[in-house]
Amino acid sequence: MGLVQRQSFWNTVIAYLGVAIGFVNAMILFPRFLDDDQVGLTRILQQAAVIFSQFAALGGNNICLRFFPFFRNQHKHDGFAFYTFRLTTIGCLVFAILIFIFKNYIVNYYDENSPLFVDYFLMLIPIGIATTYFNLFDSHARSVFRTIVPSFIKDVLLRLLITISISCYALGWLNFESFVILFVVMNSVIALVLFLFLVAKKEIHIRAPIKISNMQRKEMLQYGFYSLITGTSNILVITIDSLMIGAIMDNGLQNVAYYTTAAFLISLMTLPARSMEKITYPLIAEFWKQNQLEKINKLYKKVSVTNAVICFMILILLWTNVRDLYSFLPAPYSLGIICVLWLGIGRLIDMMTGINSIIIKTSEHYRYETLFNIIFTTMAVALNYFFIPLWGMQGAAIATGISIVVFNLLKCGFIYFKIGLWPFEKNHFWIILLGSAVLIAGYYLPLNIETDSWFIHAFNIGVRSLFALLVFALPVYLLKWSEDINEIVNKIFGKMFLKK
Repeated sequence: MGLVQRQSFWNTVIAYLGVAIGFVNAMILFPRFLDDDQVGLTRILQQAAVIFSQFAALGGNNICLRFFPFFRNQHKHDGFAFYTFRLTTIGCLVFAILIFIFKNYIVNYYDENSPLFVDYFLMLIPIGIATTYFNLFDSHARSVFRTIVPSFIKDVLLRLLITISISCYALGWLNFESFVILFVVMNSVIALVLFLFLVAKKEIHIRAPIKISNMQRKEMLQYGFYSLITGTSNILVITIDSLMIGAIMDNGLQNVAYYTTAAFLISLMTLPARSMEKITYPLIAEFWKQNQLEKINKLYKKVSVTNAVICFMILILLWTNVRDLYSFLPAPYSLGIICVLWLGIGRLIDMMTGINSIIIKTSEHYRYETLFNIIFTTMAVALNYFFIPLWGMQGAAIATGISIVVFNLLKCGFIYFKIGLWPFEKNHFWIILLGSAVLIAGYYLPLNIETDSWFIHAFNIGVRSLFALLVFALPVYLLKWSEDINEIVNKIFGKMFLKK
């Protein structure tokens, strides 16, 4: 099993272990022990922290991923980590000050519909700074091909710490204000843990002397500027829907809770691809450095077809079981059910187009990624602005889904006409055809959902999941539509039989 497959496999395993813990937090503990607006607060704080971190990083994360191959050596990587650390620290200080200055202007948008967010607004600064440093250390870890431990820290450790936090609140050991403070602290701890891991592995040297020429510094800062705009646009699109729901809709934070629960379920679709991207990003950067276009093309196609199979399978499992899954939540959360479908379709197209963003961002055409992201952000904000007042949460999901589809088709077309690479093959057609049929058939599979029995709902989930495995996954494997999927399955079952 190659480097991409091995690390992607373990990253995916870790991600889904984290999802299991996250499912308990998001679908059971939070809705049970917190009010709806309190759930919305925790989620909007995390969304806002992601936006803060994107600005505060000043492009440092992408500078690390893009230029690290030129500094990789046995002599503390020529102080490259110190350069990115210093840049990020400056960014954190600048944007923390800006948050204080413009606090009143920002909270005015949330005064009426989300007053609880206004009360805890300044919590954005510590959680935002912690998120910024974690992302920087994560980028450095990815650059030295150490992706498994950072994934464990973020996907498993953080969620366990949050489980501890909500459990303390549920037991009455904390009031809500103390819970929010502990929630922020737990989000901060993981940055320190990842930093200590890199120091222990001697992969980061903050005090190392810098050996960067003025020309290199100029090129990196220019790239950082474009990636800042690009990354900000990308982050805004995946967070703007929640933020605009909180600002526009009545009972904003409550609706944020319902909407982000649907978004959490759809995030399951992105985990395998995100795990794969952690290792493919530095590899693509290396391939561009060595001008190995054929290797990029091969990886582009393999990642696309693998993502198509995995993401379609997850969407089928989610949508066919969505009514039974929501039966475990308080009744108001069912308002977000239809959002699962619209967000799912958008994410499916996103994942199927593979590593198009990575290819553009690591090439000489990286400026075009900025252009596409500006179009993407403008479209998403405009559609959300018009659709949310019309259709509420469903309008936000439709706006996000449309924006994602258009964005990725634009990038695919650009890569094809400018670079000559195309991710799709004939197997994609058969995957889409079969997946769509199973998606519809599984949803209408005649099973009893009008019951309060958790056992019946669990039984329904099991039956529909088995149906999806037999009717979709089995043909995909037998017809060998994805080389990587078959190889992984063969290795897993081969080891099982060998043990016996």
